[in-house]
Amino acid sequence: MDFGSLGERIGNVRRRRGLTQGELAAGAGVSLSLVKKLEQGSIADVRLETLHKLAMALKVTTSQLVARPEQPDPVVPEQWEDVRDALYRSAPGDALGEEATPEGVLGSLAALMPAWRANEYGQVRLMLPPLIRDALSLDGEGRAARSRVLNATAWMLTMTRQFDDALTAARLALDAAPDVQDSMAAVGVMSWCLLRQGRLTEASDLSVEWSDRAEPRFSRATDAELAAYGKLLLYVNNAMVRDNRPGEAEDALSMARAAAKIGRDIPANASTTMTFGPAQVQVIGAENASLAGQPDKVLALAGRIPGPALAHVEPAQRLRHRLDVAGAHVTMRQYAEAITVLREIHGTAPEWLMHQRYARDTLTRIIQRRRTLTAEMRELADAVRLPV
Repeated sequence: MDFGSLGERIGNVRRRRGLTQGELAAGAGVSLSLVKKLEQGSIADVRLETLHKLAMALKVTTSQLVARPEQPDPVVPEQWEDVRDALYRSAPGDALGEEATPEGVLGSLAALMPAWRANEYGQVRLMLPPLIRDALSLDGEGRAARSRVLNATAWMLTMTRQFDDALTAARLALDAAPDVQDSMAAVGVMSWCLLRQGRLTEASDLSVEWSDRAEPRFSRATDAELAAYGKLLLYVNNAMVRDNRPGEAEDALSMARAAAKIGRDIPANASTTMTFGPAQVQVIGAENASLAGQPDKVLALAGRIPGPALAHVEPAQRLRHRLDVAGAHVTMRQYAEAITVLREIHGTAPEWLMHQRYARDTLTRIIQRRRTLTAEMRELADAVRLPV
């Protein structure tokens, strides 16, 4: 972010509200030193969730504070070079081995999904390059297969915080999409990528445009149509709640609840592990409570989601939900419970956890209150790449 202008903007709004730095810190639930350093422009990084807390205290939208998008965490470039080569340098006719067919490409994409659902990103990374080349070699009749592979690529790049490349792949997926269902899948990935960068207005505008365009007749809609539509509404909610527009966020979530009349969580599209249904909506409600600084509500809502139902929520969202639960425990000073949740996540999805700034921030809040670290804490610190 442009921290000089960000600090000036926070200071200007604070003074217009007649608040001292201490009063802003107390109202936002952050430290006084953080507010001081932000206004001085001396902090090198700040989370979007922190800006959201400041925006709530200052009674402005988060967008008014954000200077430019959050920068991605560093990844190991050479690990993804083959994926980027396939995405940017493949040309028609670059299929590997036998001539690619739409059926073969879709079959290969389906074969990749078990590793994806198991959060085995290293395995997915190895499988993607030949699949991308095969997909890009397809002619017009293979548009659906090409769109779905590109969208899967975009989602994986977003998960590993390679946002520019992810947006490129998602836009190519949208261009290739042959119908509304595949278009909405690509728009969903683009919206999430924009959200991860802090580009809240762009994310909400895109999601609202497509949810309006694709709104089904509830009495006639298929479960698949309701799932695709409901998923976009959750992206509208995500953008609005982060931009401190709670009324619009609740409107979107209410409409998503109506779409969740399908009664169970089902795949939202054919190209990612995204799902939609009642449990997914409940998880987003808990996430909203986390962003609003209501840890007791987070834990209450989490406790109401049956384990079997939660198991059908998409893997990444389910893991993010568990991070919300860990964060709520930390806020309520239930540190042992938070460590238990973090260890559970690490045991389930270590490759996912290492890319999560949220996990690093949550663990930092715990260890800052400890004079010595337990073996479990040290293990987690290494797992989330917490700087020494």
